[in-house]
Amino acid sequence: MGGQGLAKTLGTHEEEVAELQRRFNALAEQRKASSENPALLFTKDLNLGSFSASRLRNSLAPQSKEETEAELKRLDAQIIDLRKRHDKLHDSNSRKRRQAEQLSNKLKALQLQKFTGDESPQTQLARAEEDLVAQAQRYDEAHRCRLTYEQIISRLKRERVNYPAELQTIEEKLAQKERELGRERSLPPTGGHQRGRQCTPHRESEYEQLLLLSHDAHMSKQAAKQELSKFEAIIAEERRSREGELQQRRKVLQSKQQKVDELDKSEKARACAGGPNPRPMIYATEPPRPAEQERRAGRLEAPGKSGTESARASAETTLKLIELERHKIAAYEAAFSQIKDATGVADVNEVIQKFTTQEETHQSLLAMKSDAEGRIEELREANAREQAEVERLQHALGEAEQAKGQAAARGPNDSRDATEKERQRWKRLWRTQVNVKAAVQHLMDTLAPVKVDDENTAPLSDETLLDHLRQIETKLSIVAAAFLEESEHHAELLGPVEAVPPEAARRMTPSSGFRVAPSHDDEAEEDERSGPDDDEEDVPDRYQLKESALALVGRSTKRGKKKKATE
Repeated sequence: MGGQGLAKTLGTHEEEVAELQRRFNALAEQRKASSENPALLFTKDLNLGSFSASRLRNSLAPQSKEETEAELKRLDAQIIDLRKRHDKLHDSNSRKRRQAEQLSNKLKALQLQKFTGDESPQTQLARAEEDLVAQAQRYDEAHRCRLTYEQIISRLKRERVNYPAELQTIEEKLAQKERELGRERSLPPTGGHQRGRQCTPHRESEYEQLLLLSHDAHMSKQAAKQELSKFEAIIAEERRSREGELQQRRKVLQSKQQKVDELDKSEKARACAGGPNPRPMIYATEPPRPAEQERRAGRLEAPGKSGTESARASAETTLKLIELERHKIAAYEAAFSQIKDATGVADVNEVIQKFTTQEETHQSLLAMKSDAEGRIEELREANAREQAEVERLQHALGEAEQAKGQAAARGPNDSRDATEKERQRWKRLWRTQVNVKAAVQHLMDTLAPVKVDDENTAPLSDETLLDHLRQIETKLSIVAAAFLEESEHHAELLGPVEAVPPEAARRMTPSSGFRVAPSHDDEAEEDERSGPDDDEEDVPDRYQLKESALALVGRSTKRGKKKKATE
């Protein structure tokens, strides 16, 4: 829209400047011709009907040279002013054109940028909704877990309040059972046997609990034995490997000792066979040095030391295993004490009962887990349905965008063609309107000396155009009447006037006094101006109005001649 408005403004200014230039050129030519040939000025003024019959006789007098120069200076000043305006408008148009080029370059750069679906607001909104659903699920799960643990904590707190009373009742029952057991032991066998049968259910429950505890103790004992056997096997394996290494080292030491003994023997034999003053030998004459003695003593004592070290290492390993077992037992006792502190019960049976009650909690948690899994499956199915719907919508959106892109690709060309046609049509209409207004203004200026009744003195505008045309028509009729009178007067003085040329008569239009049949050049020019889709009628320009005025004057002259001939 900005480019179209700019093009319209540029076309308007350029056409206005061209029209003004053409008008000034016509005026300059008219003044020049009038200064050269006053008779031609008289004929032209007669053809246009520019003044009344009273001034037709005075128009033959040529204008003075001073008036002509003053008029030319005035026209030169106007031309200079118009050229200044033209330069300013040309400069502003060039600036606007550069701005339009910059905007077009920006538009091309924006069109070259690709649009990705991930950056669209719809995609970001869908991603945010998915994140919101996931966070809501996590919140629900955390809330359920929190409620579960709060229920467990509240239940444990309520039970902890009742632990002292329950413990006291259990201690009372235990003391009562101990008293009953002492009574049974003090009673005869028959009575004790019967009373033992009466207390059988309580004893069976206690026996079962003790059996469970003994089973747990046996399991822990077996596990400890297995660990102990593992450690013993590891120790035995290490001991065997060390003994094997020790045997290898002993063999190496014995072989080296044998080599040393053989060398000593060979040196002694060589010393005996050498003579009275043999060369002193280290191994024959000199005693071994202390360092050598210590090294040999260390080599000899190495087997004994390695055996003691292995025994010491095995003893340390055994002590470590025993200490480890003690730590395990202490850990078991600490865990049991923690269980006692948590439950508030010191009796083993009560602890076992607490563990059995935890089974219900476990079952409830499993039920809640199954419900949560079912809920998760439902949510997954709903998510799958939503994803399928999203894919379908994305596919539909892609097709819609493709169709929209094709329409957008076709739209600029069609709109550009339509805009160009409308612009040409608007330019033709504007040019015609400017020509009409210029012609009317010229006629008004020319016919200003002619006065009529109820003359409209308002400036020319779109609202007063018809009134001025009617006024011009009235003035032209007055001028035509005056011209007829003057022509009759000249006919009497100068003789018969030549008839109108056949070409001018052929160009007359009998239907209207303002329409003249155009020539071939005019037809070609009009064909070039009008487009193939222009349905508007051609509006006569100033030249056609001039020709129609001439035709009107010619017809009035003919009618005057015929009337005179009949008389």
